[in-house]
Parts: sequence; C-alpha cells; structure tokens
Amino acid sequence: MKVMFCEIQNFKGIKHQVIEFDGKSAWLIGGNGQGKSSVIDAMLSAVDTEYIPASPIHEGEQRGSIKIKIAGIRNGQPDEYTIDLTFSPSKRTGTMKVKNKDGFDMGGSGKTIIKDIFGRVSFDIYEFLTDKKEDQIKTLKKLTGCEVDLDSLDAEIRLIEDKRKNLAREIAEFSAVNKRENRPFNDNDIEMYAKPVDEGAIAEKLTGIAVEQGMWQKQSDGVRGVQNMIETNISLMDNMNEEIKELELSVMYKKQQILNMTQQNKEHQDKIDKAVAWMERNPRPTTTSVTEELADARKHNEMNRIIESYSLRQREMHKKQTMWEECDESIKTKRAHKVHLISKSQLPVEGLSFTENEITLNGIPIEQVNTQTKLDLGADITIAMKKPLRLAMIREGSLYDIPHLKKTLEKFDSMGIQWIVEWVRPEGGPLEIKFEEKDI
Repeated sequence: MKVMFCEIQNFKGIKHQVIEFDGKSAWLIGGNGQGKSSVIDAMLSAVDTEYIPASPIHEGEQRGSIKIKIAGIRNGQPDEYTIDLTFSPSKRTGTMKVKNKDGFDMGGSGKTIIKDIFGRVSFDIYEFLTDKKEDQIKTLKKLTGCEVDLDSLDAEIRLIEDKRKNLAREIAEFSAVNKRENRPFNDNDIEMYAKPVDEGAIAEKLTGIAVEQGMWQKQSDGVRGVQNMIETNISLMDNMNEEIKELELSVMYKKQQILNMTQQNKEHQDKIDKAVAWMERNPRPTTTSVTEELADARKHNEMNRIIESYSLRQREMHKKQTMWEECDESIKTKRAHKVHLISKSQLPVEGLSFTENEITLNGIPIEQVNTQTKLDLGADITIAMKKPLRLAMIREGSLYDIPHLKKTLEKFDSMGIQWIVEWVRPEGGPLEIKFEEKDI
C-alpha cells in the first residue's frame, strides 16, 4: 500500500498544502523554513502511531488538520483507508478517525486501528539510527526471525546475572568479615585448634580432687580433735595429781581413772600416728594444676570456635565462588548461542550483529561507523521491515552524497517502496513538490 493523497491545513509551518501523490515517490525541495520538514512531520503524525509532533498547530490558528489517503493491495485484496487527524488546543496529540474504502468510519481508537493495519514501525529511515539503543535492539530482534528465542535467552541471562551479582555480593561480604576480623591465630594454629578439648573430663577431675580434699580435711580435723582431747586429758591429769595430795581417800579411784585415760591416750595416739602416717603418704591435694588445665582447655576451645567459624566461612565462600564461576560460564554459553542464532538469522546487512547492549557492523560499534554507512544501514533496515505501507521518508537528503542517495532510492524502487526525500535548495525559494524522475 502507498500514500495516494495528503492535505495539510494549519499544521506547523504549513497554512494549506495539497499533494496528489498517486503512489509516486517525491522530492520536497525548497529553502530552509519553507515547510519541507512540516510535510514529513504531518505524514508521520498520521501513519506512525507513536509519533507525536511538537507544537503541531500553525502559529495564530486554533485548529490544525491532516488528511491522508492510503491505497493498494492488503492481504491479497485491493484496499483503501482515509485517515483524518485533527489538532486543537485541548487535544494537541490529535484526534484520529479512520474510514475504510467504502467511506465508513471504522470507529474506536484511530491510532489503534492504524497500528493494527500497519504495525508499530517507523517510516523515517533516520529513526532507527536515533532510537534509544534498547529500541534499536528490539527492532533487530524482530528482523532476525528468532525474536522469541533471543528474548528467552536474554531473560535467562538476566536471571543468571542477578544470581551472579548476589553471589559476588555474598563473596565480598565473606571477604570483608575475614578482613575485619583480627585473627588471633596463624596458619599453624588452624591444625592445632582444629578439634575442641573435652572440658567435661577435666571438670570431672576437679570433682574427684574435691572429694579427695574432703577426705584429707576429714583426717586433718580428726587429728586436731584427738590432739585437743589429749591436751584436755593432760590438763585433767595435772589437776588430779593435785587433788591426790588433797584427797588421799580417793587415790585409788583416781589412779584407776589415770590408767583408763592413759590407755585411751595410747589408743588416741595410735589413731594420730596412723592419720599422720596416712597424711605423709598422701599429700594434701591441690586444684592448681587442674584449674590451669581447664583454663588452657577453655582458651583452646575459644580458638577452636574462632577457627571453625573462619573455616566455615571459607568453605561457604569457596562454594559461592564455584557457583559464581558456573553462572559466568552459563552466561558465556548462552551469549555464544545468541551470537550463533544472530549469525544464522535474517538480518538485512552483512556483518550486522548485536548483543543485549551493543550493535556492531563488522565488529565496529555503529556509533563509530561513518555517516554514509549509517544512512545505508537505516535504509536497509527500512526495506527489511516489509511494512504493509511501503513508505520511506528521508529527512535532509543532502546528508547523503549523490551516489549513495541514488543507490538508496534505486533500492527502494526495486522493492516497490514509495520514498519522500527532503532536499534543501541552497539558493532558497518556496516549497516545491517534484515527483520521481529517472535521473535524480
């Protein structure tokens, strides 16, 4: 399908302009400020659903309008559409109505209808070159013929990259903890303190010593008690000897008591001797060495806990590092698969390729290729779009050198694409519409 007719009223720099295209290509020739760009803006406003012109209403007017008739073959059948686009101060984005070949209003949103008929593609060959990088890549994906596979790979890559990013953060956190930690040990200590000491066994030793100390103390208290008894008896004996002198009548009784007490003292002395001998054979137990052993065990186990925590972090960090490397390898594999898909795809220019964030031509980022090559690229992509409306618009045709422009227009002609070229006349002059001629 091609543009057959265009009428522009009070739009931008144009007061009123009628162009009978009849499907032919055309030149918009004139000096600067004569309305060439306004014609292109008007046509794009009507056929490109996402193109919104800035300040569309002609200065001093309250209303602007564009009418375009498109006709040709669609889905194998003759078809025709008339698009009416009106601008007002309250509706500066425009109100659009679309009529079919029978002149009936198709109702609903005009822009939705146009999008359904012609799709969301630009007719300005420079738009691809000036689009945001992500929009350029979306366009190229569509042209590969494997957009779904590439989108699926991109989604998988994003998930893996997020996982890899989280792993890198966790690895950094482990490393930061190890750096912040004032390690009270060296590499040799890691083996020495690798296993904890059984503090319970040492504590049981302390309990056994406490029992032995109790036994020793019991013997000591017994000796002290018997010694006290001996001292008491001696005192009593002394008193009794004094009493003997005074109490002759009770001598025999007292002597018997002395004999009994003497026997008792002998028995007590035997007990003392045995206790002293036992004490000499069994020195008084002390907790000093075991207390020191327990303190050493606690220090050892504290170091064991520190090293165990360090070793756990090291193992976990190694695990995360391995997972990160697996993610990285997976991303490389998927990107290589993307490169393979793109290399086998239907991209319109030999040597054209792209990744998720860069477009290259023969390995060179397109931002770095020369202007003529970029213009050729924009034209080839316009051709490759295979839009139902076979239309291409070239702003500022003077950016091309003549051989390149001729070659580009010949390409458009061979593909049945209607083209409109804006051309600045150096000496100025009003806008002229000149339709395609053999010798450009």
